[in-house]
Amino acid sequence: MNWISVKETPKLKVGDDGYNGYLVYADGYYQVADYSTDKFDNLEYFCVNGEYEPNVTHWMPLPEPPKEDAH
Repeated sequence: MNWISVKETPKLKVGDDGYNGYLVYADGYYQVADYSTDKFDNLEYFCVNGEYEPNVTHWMPLPEPPKEDAH
């Protein structure tokens, strides 16, 4: 998987079917983030721990979670 510039916005947001979140790169760190929409201000943005993260430069989708083994 390759990093994607924030110039290209994700297609899936919190609440969308198939949404697993994103790995983002900001301020020299990797973080797991949500991608959200603020309908009041008509904005879309990455959130880390529920807070807007303005310094994200790149992102990639998180992989699918592992499948549970049926014993």
